Amino acid sequence: MPIYNEDGSTAVRDDLFFSGSVKTSAALRGMLGAVGCADKPVLVKVNWFSGLPAQFTDAATLDLFLEALGGPAVVIEGHSFLRNDGSREITVGNARDNAEWIREQENAYLVENGLTEVIEKHGARYVNVTDEVWAGRTIDPSDVRTRVEERFGPLTNEELYDKMPEALLEFEGAPLISLARLKLPASVESNAPTLSLKNLFGLVPEPNRSSYHDKLPETLIDVRALYGSYFTPVGVVEAVYHGVREAPDGVFEVPWGRYNDIGTVGLAVVGANPADVDAFAAGLFGGDVSTRTVMSEYERRIGPWDRMLPLEAARYAAVNI
Repeated sequence: MPIYNEDGSTAVRDDLFFSGSVKTSAALRGMLGAVGCADKPVLVKVNWFSGLPAQFTDAATLDLFLEALGGPAVVIEGHSFLRNDGSREITVGNARDNAEWIREQENAYLVENGLTEVIEKHGARYVNVTDEVWAGRTIDPSDVRTRVEERFGPLTNEELYDKMPEALLEFEGAPLISLARLKLPASVESNAPTLSLKNLFGLVPEPNRSSYHDKLPETLIDVRALYGSYFTPVGVVEAVYHGVREAPDGVFEVPWGRYNDIGTVGLAVVGANPADVDAFAAGLFGGDVSTRTVMSEYERRIGPWDRMLPLEAARYAAVNI
């Protein structure tokens, strides 16, 4: 039977929690604290790949989570060519030549969306991993290689050994929250989403990551192995104020289709194992991630995830959502 906590959340297991009625930071604080993320330094990998409606970690959501954490937070993200105003085409080959413009565009994005204000309000730091890599402020790749391969074996993309920002090293061992926005395909039964694992893609420093798309599952697990060698990954999937569902006749358009903003759901799934978080979150909406390559890669290279969670999530969905 579901175990309900005083904050309205449900304990699926002792390291996996969810709520379908998040309204205040208190409802998040209990879940985040239970996986070691309250009142201590925490890295928060936001989702700022674009500024399209509902697609990114907005100011209200970031404010809520930083308040719930209650301790020193470091917001991390890489540059993205979709975060710009579109007046310049940023390709795989020309990003560094346009570095100054990309930074100007990001500053405008952060200010216009109220994100700078939220970061300053909570006394948080923002580290852009792309800028750190471009400036050469990275950990010695031979040291990174040794550490990663001792735990997880070799990376598929060897160039990533040279992409660990030195600025983050002072937070070694701290939780790293992958704060993922719920984004559902039109049919979760046939195309279950990747969520907190997919959100890690933004830590690949290149603003245009199209060259990695043909090996996306392997790259996602590379990033999980890379950052998991220095920090403690935690998965979060949220649709507190906004969520995305693809739809052929959706109100909003992206280059790959149309979608709707599903609005305020109040949903947050929090867990110590990002793969479990994704499996459970997808299961709440009828999806099963077990056939996705990223999940088999996770199991092969990182460790097991609970294959019963998609079925178990169906029991909770009827209760809370």
